[in-house]
Amino acid sequence: MATLNDLRTKGGIIVTVVIALALIAFLLGDLFNSGTNMANSRKMRVGEIEGNKIGYMEFLDESDRMNNIYQIMWGVSSFTADQHDMLNDMAWNELVMRYSYLPSFENLGFKVSEAEQVDMINGVYTSPVIASTFVDPETGVYSTEYLTNFLANVSIAPEAALMWDYMKEQMVQERISSNYTALVEGGFYTTSLEAKQGVADANNLFKAQVVAHNYSQVADSLVNVSSDEIRAYYNEHKELFRQTPSRDVEYVVFDLLPSDEDYAEAEAEVAKLAEEFAAAEDAMQFAALNTMGQVDRYYYKESELPTQIAAAAFGARKGEVVGPELNGDVYTMSRLAELKMMPDSLGASHILLPAGEQERADSLVEVIRKGGDFAALSAEFSIDSGANATGGDLGHFAPEQMIDAFSNACVEHKQGDVFTVESTYGIHVVKLTYKSTPVQKAQIATITYNVDPSDVTEQGVYNNVNNFITATGGTTEGFRQAVSDNGMSQRSVRIRNTDRTINGLTEPKELIRWSFNNKAGEVSEPMQIDGNYVVATIVEERDEEYATVQQVAAEIADQLRYKAKTAYVAEQVKGLSTIEQVAEKLGGEIVEVDDVNFNSYYINGLGVEPKLVGAITKAEVGQLSAPIEGATAVYLFNVTDKSDSETVTEESEKVRIDANNVSYLSERLNQAIFEQSDVTDNRVKFF
Repeated sequence: MATLNDLRTKGGIIVTVVIALALIAFLLGDLFNSGTNMANSRKMRVGEIEGNKIGYMEFLDESDRMNNIYQIMWGVSSFTADQHDMLNDMAWNELVMRYSYLPSFENLGFKVSEAEQVDMINGVYTSPVIASTFVDPETGVYSTEYLTNFLANVSIAPEAALMWDYMKEQMVQERISSNYTALVEGGFYTTSLEAKQGVADANNLFKAQVVAHNYSQVADSLVNVSSDEIRAYYNEHKELFRQTPSRDVEYVVFDLLPSDEDYAEAEAEVAKLAEEFAAAEDAMQFAALNTMGQVDRYYYKESELPTQIAAAAFGARKGEVVGPELNGDVYTMSRLAELKMMPDSLGASHILLPAGEQERADSLVEVIRKGGDFAALSAEFSIDSGANATGGDLGHFAPEQMIDAFSNACVEHKQGDVFTVESTYGIHVVKLTYKSTPVQKAQIATITYNVDPSDVTEQGVYNNVNNFITATGGTTEGFRQAVSDNGMSQRSVRIRNTDRTINGLTEPKELIRWSFNNKAGEVSEPMQIDGNYVVATIVEERDEEYATVQQVAAEIADQLRYKAKTAYVAEQVKGLSTIEQVAEKLGGEIVEVDDVNFNSYYINGLGVEPKLVGAITKAEVGQLSAPIEGATAVYLFNVTDKSDSETVTEESEKVRIDANNVSYLSERLNQAIFEQSDVTDNRVKFF
């Protein structure tokens, strides 16, 4: 029997072991958690700019800032998908500017002092950012008054402060960029030698007889391209194969379409709906409650309606239901909702007051009726800043262009009347300035009914998709075999990390994200895109700065074959002295070309062949050329005439070259700066 001391001794050992194990477990757990957190951190990294790791939340904060700024600037509360993409791009560009471009410019000595910023706002030289923002709409020119009014709100309105901070950022960036561009532009100079050569290139016109021998006319078996030659060409021309990160993806689309049973069920439902529509007392209300599309409340003249609907609105069939008619997968049926005498066009001015200020609105009506200055009152009281720019004048508009409450009130009043009307925007003080002669118009209630795949149909398609995925075995090779076995149409696409669209797909973002979050050889789960199912496989990942020799081997082989085929043709025509002999030997035709000069890029009858253009414009008259390696064929030619048009002078050519250099300067600078920047963009994995 163990003594108390034994238990204490052994217990101490047990406790020590338990504590040690607990410490080891804690440390290992902390290590694993740290590793997991580090891995998650890497996974949540949107990109890297000059060594600065851009996390998901940092990018999201910048994107939210852009959203807030442009909500204020555009006066909207939400954005379309395309606008969201644009704002995300702007957010990324701001981060690139912050972490890459601005520090680089600063290292070069490009800075904008506070004194210079003040001068850019109210000095002799006004920043284009400021001058293009604070514009008097009446004159179309920069207004210091508009700027002063805006700055008065910066300290009291957070929205104004946010916009002002952003404008100052853009103002500084624009000044630094323009200074740098001006510095580089100052280095451009067209020498007299360049101008003389340009004159000769532009004025000299050539006529020639050309024989083309297409590359396809020389069998590949007659030329040999080795792997060593391919690798040597790759090493010598590596810069040609610089690339952005991309994925080569193959995918198939499983169309989700209604079955025959779905059409039959829809036909029965539509027939029942048509009976109820014909019996409904309020046709427009019934349509609004039952249509699958947008309700059209527009009023149409008889001449604006299709024949059948016009007859059901104005003619002998007045009140009848037109349809149901099936077009594609959509049934439509229409019925007269209301006939009304209405003007085609209205004109009005308004002063918009906040809701609840009816008493002030009534007072303004009295003042205006007694001859008060409408524009001055609008400037003082209206909260519609857009209309204030025109003295409250809304111009001419169709009744349907305005909200119902406003347009209905205008229709009911006479030209010259001053009245108030309340809408969702507030209280309007309105002066009706124009009203065309009323004509009879019809409001048509229309119901659309979409024939959609039923749950049973969708489940059947989904089962087919899953069977296809199972058949692939989760590999690209299996994917291709399954496509072949099922007689399907496979699509191929190269997706770059900056792409947001794919030809043939309207909303491809899920496919783009998937392709950059998975590995080559993998097969996707079903993705719902454009209402159909899509299954994809990644054929190849391209993440290196340069494409590998294996990836471009086929392209290089073609180039080397062209060169070898040109040499082969050269052997075939060796010793020949006339273009006629060449045509006979190669079995080709002689093509007459004229008006070729060095600035040409296209030759009639032959296409875009810059090497041929260059060779013709440097050849002597009457001399048979050596074979020229073109884009699509081997060419031989004989220049038959050379003339001087004398239309270009050295002075005009110098101006042209200078202007051409300046016009491409911005594009070239941006490209050069970007290529020198160390930027990794992984946004495609998230957005």
